[in-house]
Amino acid sequence: AHLRACPPGLDRAVIDETIAFLRWMEDDHFVFLGARDYDYPRGNDGDYAAEAPLGQSSDGLGVLRDPERRILRRASEPAVLTSQIKRQLDLSEPVTVAKANVRSRVHRRAYMDYVGVKRYGADGRPSGETRFVGLFTAEAYDRAASEVPLLRRKVANALDRAGKTPGSHNAKRLRNILENYPRDELFQITEDELLNTSLGILHLNDRPRIRLFTRQDPFDRFVSILCFIPRERFDAALRERIGRILAEAWGGRMSAWYPQLTDQPLVRVHYIIGVEPGAHPTPDDAALQAKVAEAGRSWIDRFETALRDADVQDVAVGPTSAKWAEAFGAGYR
Repeated sequence: AHLRACPPGLDRAVIDETIAFLRWMEDDHFVFLGARDYDYPRGNDGDYAAEAPLGQSSDGLGVLRDPERRILRRASEPAVLTSQIKRQLDLSEPVTVAKANVRSRVHRRAYMDYVGVKRYGADGRPSGETRFVGLFTAEAYDRAASEVPLLRRKVANALDRAGKTPGSHNAKRLRNILENYPRDELFQITEDELLNTSLGILHLNDRPRIRLFTRQDPFDRFVSILCFIPRERFDAALRERIGRILAEAWGGRMSAWYPQLTDQPLVRVHYIIGVEPGAHPTPDDAALQAKVAEAGRSWIDRFETALRDADVQDVAVGPTSAKWAEAFGAGYR
């Protein structure tokens, strides 16, 4: 109800889309497992008080009936206005979608989805939020992104900002990339991140190679990595090898991986790396890209590189490789 009044300073179109999304959730697209209202603490100067306790209503529902239940932090940590949540308050979006850090015990065994809807004070600034936790239904994942409130806006804005000629080959390819984007990622990613990543994937199709696209969870609990691998290179051993490299680089653990194999020249593997908030390294992207690319190189690739390093002429590399590359046993390689 408070959103319908359109708090001062907010875009009416954004508010209408948010309301449409909440109604869409209610229409059998979300299994509600818990809800509770929280108030954001402020200091005497009116600014948000980082690390101060969140105010909580006394009538939580479902799994949030217990005021000690944590969904964005570990169970042993207090419910406070973390620096990560404080940063979210500066964003214009009235709703935040993320993964909770607890698994559901009903419907399906999976990490629950967190949907935070901001409440606004008389000054137009967020004064608190209503938190919902639950699971998006199978139908929510099956629907085209263009049919889902919030997602359709992200996709439309990405297409518009990309500047591709409507109806052109690249515009169609970009739309296909956006429609087939991992659904959980599409719910959680910002418009800027989606634009940059989708354009990167579009350009990658012109020159297929191993490539990473990384997004850090705004609450600093996990890292989401889309890894693209040429089909002829992909196998279970490489998938596991890359997963180990990513987990080690981020100082975390492999929480999940989801491969997608189609008739396209690239295989997509979505890796989820769990990390310790505020206590993990942030690897250099270029160095990590190079390390993963090296892990995906075959023996023949390395053999041909060695030939070039030995000043074998380019025209002779292919024939020499074809003649000798398979002559070396697995033990030598």
